Amino acid sequence: MLLKVIPNVAKGPWIVKKLVGSQPSLLGQQVPVSYFGGASSNYLEISIDVSQGGRLANSIATACLGRSSEMTITLSFLVEGRQAQELPEQILLSITLHQLDMAKAPKFSKWEKLVRDKERQPPKPAPTKAPEVLDV
Repeated sequence: MLLKVIPNVAKGPWIVKKLVGSQPSLLGQQVPVSYFGGASSNYLEISIDVSQGGRLANSIATACLGRSSEMTITLSFLVEGRQAQELPEQILLSITLHQLDMAKAPKFSKWEKLVRDKERQPPKPAPTKAPEVLDV
C-alpha cells in the first residue's frame, strides 16, 4: 500500500506555493512512512516522519514551517490505486491547516512527556449517580 498526498496552498508566499506545488506525490519515496493496524485490526495508523526526508523534502518542510502563520494549506491523502479494481482512487482524509502558529506547538519532548504522564495516571472512575426516586 502506498500513501499519496495532494497538497494545495490556498494562501501563502509565492515561493512556498512554488515549492509545495499541487501535484500528487507518493509519501514513501521522499519521507519514511510506517503503517500500523490494517483491515484485521479494524484501524489504520500512518506515521509520516517529515524530519527524516531528503534534502528537497526538508527544504520544503522548513519553508512551510517558517511561514506557517501566513499560510492556508489543504492536504488530501489517498491510497494509490495500482490495479483496475482499486480505481478510481478516493480521498481518505483531507485536512486544512489555517495560519498555524508553530511557536505555540509543543516540542516533541514536551509532547512525549504529556503522553507518558497520561499513561502513568490510573483511569478515573466513572462518576456514580444516585438512583432516581420515582413518585408513584
